[in-house]
Amino acid sequence: MNNYFGTYTIDKDTIKFGPIASTMMAGPEAEMKKEQAYFQDLNKVTTYSLKDKILELKGNGVSLKYLEK
Repeated sequence: MNNYFGTYTIDKDTIKFGPIASTMMAGPEAEMKKEQAYFQDLNKVTTYSLKDKILELKGNGVSLKYLEK
């Protein structure tokens, strides 16, 4: 599993991610494709919301949800 990092800017309920970089650990091809698809989805995100400990990133046909543990 690679680590990833980048920048972002927030203005009210909008969010924009800057270039995303990651470590270059090799893994199974199917997992690497999922990782690349995830990075592409992050680039489509335009808004965010936080409700009941759930962060939702949305935009251009993408909806990513994260639950606080």
